[in-house]
Amino acid sequence: MLLKRKRYKQVRVPGGYRLEHRLVMERHIGRPLLRTEHIHHINEDHLDNRIENLQIVSIAEHNAIHRKGKPLSSELKQKLSLAKLGVQKTTETRMRMRQSKLKFSVEQLRDILKQVESGVSKAKIAAAYGVARTTIQNVCRGRYYDLKSVL
Repeated sequence: MLLKRKRYKQVRVPGGYRLEHRLVMERHIGRPLLRTEHIHHINEDHLDNRIENLQIVSIAEHNAIHRKGKPLSSELKQKLSLAKLGVQKTTETRMRMRQSKLKFSVEQLRDILKQVESGVSKAKIAAAYGVARTTIQNVCRGRYYDLKSVL
């Protein structure tokens, strides 16, 4: 048995290691856990993997449990209320969140698109702007920006 970052027990299984608390819960419910299902240690002792100390929770619920007593930002309150309702983020919500983190001005976007059209590699453009190549790819795909308004 290993300890993952000195916090969680790991058990050797064919093909590697698994977190013991997830295996205990999977055995208890009779199915593999989904990636979206987290296991909360009720007494907060991560080495206590008794089934009565384990609880399946969503990611949002797990975050809320561990934030008890700490002030919640308005953004987090909104995310938690949507998660409780089972509402997925809409494309519009995702776009608004991405736009709050935009890195380029309209002029820079035009320059990036011009360079891509003229055959400059995305890696070279990324290096010039100090961003990852995937950021330039996402710009070209219109993933973060409304390219119609730029062109």
